[in-house]
Amino acid sequence: MDPSNIVLEPSKKVRSKKLAIFDFDGTLVRPKEGRRFPKEQNDWEWLRPSVPDTLRKYAKQKYRIVIVTDQSKLWKVEMIKEVVKELKVPITVIIGMEKRMQKPNPSLFKEEFPQFESGSFFVGDAAGRPGDWADRDIQFAKNAGITFYTPEEIFDKPKVSFPTLTIPSHQEVIVMIGYPGSGKSSFVKEQLEPKGYVRIDGDVFTTGSKMVKEASKYSNKSIVFDATNPTYERRNIYIEFAKKMNIPIRCIWVTTPIEEALERIKERERETGIHIPTIALYRYRKVFEEPTDDECELVKI
Repeated sequence: MDPSNIVLEPSKKVRSKKLAIFDFDGTLVRPKEGRRFPKEQNDWEWLRPSVPDTLRKYAKQKYRIVIVTDQSKLWKVEMIKEVVKELKVPITVIIGMEKRMQKPNPSLFKEEFPQFESGSFFVGDAAGRPGDWADRDIQFAKNAGITFYTPEEIFDKPKVSFPTLTIPSHQEVIVMIGYPGSGKSSFVKEQLEPKGYVRIDGDVFTTGSKMVKEASKYSNKSIVFDATNPTYERRNIYIEFAKKMNIPIRCIWVTTPIEEALERIKERERETGIHIPTIALYRYRKVFEEPTDDECELVKI
């Protein structure tokens, strides 16, 4: 092993040749507060809440847990040690510090593990999908001759469940409120559209006036304005529309935190290629004015 590269071995070695191998950044952990890159040693959180239990599950199934990661900063090595300590299972860590030995080059890995069982696998986020920053993880797996998975295929997604909304017998207007990626549109499509509500899509009708103009075509239908609507001024456009039409109005605030919303937009980009800039969520947070019952009947979900 080249001295510029690092291998960390657990105090209690596991002899199994059945390997569960994981990339580190973007696979096991991510920076806090939606940052693209961590700023210091403690700036990390689990990619998904299920990460620790998933690794422990594989350890109980007699897999040898391995992390293969490329790093350039020594403080990141200390971060990795902290994460490994938190996981409380024996883990071998292979850290490529030297550029030519980093993924997709499998040399460091093969030097440490010249043989492994066919049930072994590697999990990484750089899979060459739309929105991925690279394809080096999937190429590493091909070069190493090992099965490849993305983190989304291995770690359970946090379940998004909304309470069932009571639907009145009368016509109404609903104003959705929440971050991009908070689950607003999913809620509308699952609970409101099947009940006959007309969805006015803020991605299609990009201003309040355009949305109201479109809604005016459906004077005998219940309407849902599906947009982020962060400010009182924006919401008031729809409130005034409802007053003019003499229709009751509710505001539904989807309270998904920014961290979860950021993960969802990243996943959506990978699946669909639709890009929402991260800065859009931070701008939303900056201008957000919390809705109140003084505006309209408020429902938090």
